[in-house]
Amino acid sequence: PSPLTNSIRSHLLRTPQQRCPPKRGRVTCEEWRGEDHWERARLETDADGRARFEHLAPDEYRLSPADGEGSQGVVVVEGSEQELVLLHRVEPSVRIHGVVTEGGRPLAGAKLEIGYIETATDAKGRYALTGLDAEVVDFTITHPRFGPVYAEGVSLVAPETRHDVALELTSLAGIVRDASDRPVGGVELSLGVPDSEGDVQVLWTAGRESRALHLTTSDAEGRFRIDGVQLRDDLWLVLERDEFLTQRIGPLVFPRDGSTLGLAPTLERAATLAVVVQGSDPQELAWIVKAVWLGEERLAPADREQRAANERNDGLAPGEQGFRFDRLRPGPWAIELHGLFEFERGPRAHAEITLPRTDTEPLILRP
Repeated sequence: PSPLTNSIRSHLLRTPQQRCPPKRGRVTCEEWRGEDHWERARLETDADGRARFEHLAPDEYRLSPADGEGSQGVVVVEGSEQELVLLHRVEPSVRIHGVVTEGGRPLAGAKLEIGYIETATDAKGRYALTGLDAEVVDFTITHPRFGPVYAEGVSLVAPETRHDVALELTSLAGIVRDASDRPVGGVELSLGVPDSEGDVQVLWTAGRESRALHLTTSDAEGRFRIDGVQLRDDLWLVLERDEFLTQRIGPLVFPRDGSTLGLAPTLERAATLAVVVQGSDPQELAWIVKAVWLGEERLAPADREQRAANERNDGLAPGEQGFRFDRLRPGPWAIELHGLFEFERGPRAHAEITLPRTDTEPLILRP
């Protein structure tokens, strides 16, 4: 039979109450045969909300709007022309607005990222954005002098959400030293807050360029300074550098007069460990080497269980893979070898060691 005269015309509506076409609706036409179905065409509606599918072979079809809801089925027979009405679900949009202040005064020229949309505060600290989806979005403020200073999740509720931000900014500074009272340069310092398990999670900005909210590095003399810190009661300072134990200081108690908080953190040397996995084909299975703390001393969750970093395999024999730990606490550890995505199976190899080791050769693991 000739299919040239068969067609379906669909008319999209926004809601049953409004009965007005969407500006740029899309309709998908799928052919169904028993339990099998496949897409035949996808069209954009015209100004009247209409889309026309032509030259269809006689069969059963289903038309769906872009949101995937409100689909309708139709049986096309030879020589037929049919019209269907589909309902296009439209989520209500949200307008968010508010005022940003610093020390009780309007903050002008602050950049705001709400989700992936940017705006800025005016001379009176006001901002507004429209046409947003009703959802939880990341809300980041970049200060004109201090850079990113605020990052929180905000729940957008239609039709309007007001979110005012009162910034109370302070600073902290100090010198990082080791146990021998020597300054330590190259230490990464950031701020974080504890999660539900008590592990301190570094604060991150959101939007197009995600990075640690307050990230700085100590100089050659061990000195550091962090400005533009939003006051809160649960802030911790996190210090990280290879070959030193990660240190977490907090909760930080800032001076009430707004002056800079002075700190003098001391870093402890960490034990390092090189691991070589032998007797495997790296093309067949990727390996994860994990260290689990066996000592009685209670460690933070991020410290008592660590994953080794992959090292370059230069100088290793075929079938060998190199790994390295740089921040292990001296004491007893279990070193485990796992296949990627195989943690339910248990370790493929296991060794218990005490750090630091007298043997400088890498620890060998064989699956």
